[in-house]
Amino acid sequence: SGEPPLLLAASVHCAARQAIKEARKDLRAYNTSEVPPAIFRMDIPATMDVIKELCGLDNVE
Repeated sequence: SGEPPLLLAASVHCAARQAIKEARKDLRAYNTSEVPPAIFRMDIPATMDVIKELCGLDNVE
């Protein structure tokens, strides 16, 4: 059945969102000048570049 891959994909998406929330909370704790807003939208597919940007990290190629 297709249930296990579907649930795995959903759990990865939820884990990534939670990790981004925690990274943003850490940025607020350090009082950086460019603190990203608490609410964000993560489009799918969420590439590593998108996740790093949402975490407030510089995107270095």
